[in-house]
Amino acid sequence: MLQLFSCTKEKKTAPKSNPVAKAKQLPKQKVLDSLNEIVDDEALIASRFDLKKPYLAFLNKKYPELLDNVDAGYFYEEKDIDLDGRKEVVIAFEKGPSIERLFVLRNKKGKIEEIANWGYANMFYDVKLISFYGKKPIYICFESNYNPNSNGNYLLYEFVGNKLKDVYNLGFYAILVDIDNDGLYDGAMDTCPKCFNSGRNYYEYTQYFSLENDGFKLVNMNVSLPNYPNTISNILIEYLMLKSSSYVDEHWKLKNIPSEVNQRLRQLCLDKEACKIKIKYADYLNEYKEADFSIKQNNNRATATLINGKKEKLFFQLEKLKDKWHIVKINKGRAKGPYKLSDIPPDYPEKIEDVLLKYISLRSSDNSNLTSEELVNEKKQISELCIDKNASKINWNKSIWETAYTLRFFRASAIKFSKTENKNNASVIMTYIDNKTKSKYQLKFELHNSNEKCQITKVFE
Repeated sequence: MLQLFSCTKEKKTAPKSNPVAKAKQLPKQKVLDSLNEIVDDEALIASRFDLKKPYLAFLNKKYPELLDNVDAGYFYEEKDIDLDGRKEVVIAFEKGPSIERLFVLRNKKGKIEEIANWGYANMFYDVKLISFYGKKPIYICFESNYNPNSNGNYLLYEFVGNKLKDVYNLGFYAILVDIDNDGLYDGAMDTCPKCFNSGRNYYEYTQYFSLENDGFKLVNMNVSLPNYPNTISNILIEYLMLKSSSYVDEHWKLKNIPSEVNQRLRQLCLDKEACKIKIKYADYLNEYKEADFSIKQNNNRATATLINGKKEKLFFQLEKLKDKWHIVKINKGRAKGPYKLSDIPPDYPEKIEDVLLKYISLRSSDNSNLTSEELVNEKKQISELCIDKNASKINWNKSIWETAYTLRFFRASAIKFSKTENKNNASVIMTYIDNKTKSKYQLKFELHNSNEKCQITKVFE
């Protein structure tokens, strides 16, 4: 699978204090000088930071002790935050490695108004003004220093009814991302490693959050699944963990189960009625071993029994079909029952779009950190998806298509497909438009469907 982000993010070092910050009390002019240093336009320095000028003169008059009790000015920006056509001013001061005070001020017909005033001692180490793709508001974004080893804990504020409202407090392991570097954040990502004890992330997965009206909402997931299990016990373990984990838990309110999880569940269990059996992740939190199941095998058929934490039994019937084990019946409370087999889904992307997306994800990914075994597996997958031997010689912009692939987890329209189909053949043009440069990128493919596989037969530059 394409590994785009890890669970760790490079931590932004705490802003350096003014050289004279070691003194207990600093002259006010020293703090003002430190604010001068963070403004690029020298012509504006005198008008902005002279005590006789409006904003700092206002703060100095209303909070005379302020400049004597902070180390330095950390942030200053003028922007129309409330979208009324007039700019507000955001000013932040630091003390040590943290944001000590932040003010939002407005100049209304020559009179300075204080919109907001926060004191955040030892809570946040960074502040910035940000915007999101498809959203008009400009947000004040704080990043927490509660946990120096975490990805960051974000706190967003926006103007609602002429007041600043706390939009959302984003958890420790999520990071805000601007995938295509267009200056607009696309949402947040949270990549979690495999963790046997939580029950929620039995496999490594990445969650994608989009900022909605009521806060961040989980809109997509990408799960790194291993090869299909080759033993009865592993079949049962994988089914239970995928079925009872947060991938399908109503708690996350994910509209659609990730396609790779849905396809694997349909491969593992051919019992259409099994979906009516509710399996909560809380019932199956532990990492299972073969000893947890009572398995009886008779040639290509088998039965298995599992007792969960509530002492309720689950009974499984399995059959070996085409050299692979599948669950054909699940019962709760009785050992056996009649069953009717459904078709076995292929262990291969079922849609043309999924074939192409998997292909570009593999071709665009950075494989420098893969093991020799993983490299062999990746090459095998690519050769199975694409039988055009000259495709590897085509020099295409991998970074662009890696960006496009990731953006599609936030918004499906990031990549557009134009298809022409004729019986078992198809011609497809994939189009991605860079939001920053407005450049158009295209790839053209020809595909053929045979033996239940849709394969790429030709790749055009």
